Amino acid sequence: MKPRVSDISKFFSYIKDELLSDQQEIIGETLARLLTQTSVTSVTSTDQGQQQPSTKSKWASEQQVNNLAIFRSEVLLSMKEAGSKIYGVRNVGKSFGWYMRFKCPPKIFSDPNFKPRWSINFFMDLGFKVTVEEIDEHIKIHEFFKLSFLKLKSELSNHGDLFFKDSNQKELSYILLRKNYTEIKSIEKKDVTVLVDNDEHRKDAIQWSTDAGIQFENVMMKLFQELINTHGSISR
Repeated sequence: MKPRVSDISKFFSYIKDELLSDQQEIIGETLARLLTQTSVTSVTSTDQGQQQPSTKSKWASEQQVNNLAIFRSEVLLSMKEAGSKIYGVRNVGKSFGWYMRFKCPPKIFSDPNFKPRWSINFFMDLGFKVTVEEIDEHIKIHEFFKLSFLKLKSELSNHGDLFFKDSNQKELSYILLRKNYTEIKSIEKKDVTVLVDNDEHRKDAIQWSTDAGIQFENVMMKLFQELINTHGSISR
């Protein structure tokens, strides 16, 4: 009904300003009579181009949800087949999200209580996060993150730009942004389904997630396992 509000308003304005412009005293009575005689018992929308949202989403149609779910499966399968030990082992499930945030899978590090968080947006970024209060207070974890940054940035430069985030003193993060991040982000904000429906963007996202994702997880696993080896364990 929202697209018709303007039309209805114009209709009543026409009656008031044109047909009954010199009979203002009977406008209320006339409109009441018209509404009584034209009672609406059912409405069928004739607006074109509208798609009903899926029951799984507040904004995406059923077809768009299906396309996103298929895309998610394709990315995770590609990463799994390429040997990913972090992202590729995730269960596809029923989600159609193009991003994931989760705790580290078990048995990745020799310190079983070290459970960093991993994240990925299949189109443009990867993340590794450590909660400071979960790290042994004798481990200078903030200093370790800073000292390791330039080496990691160089190792991952083929896949994008690495950033060290410590604005929240309780969390320390490394974030890898794809080289054309700004361009892709602007499209995602407008309509992420455009990225999925476009073959070039779709293939690029699968390839980037696979190549960048595996190298990202490998350098992080290596770096922090070496820290664990040095101290025996690093968790509280």
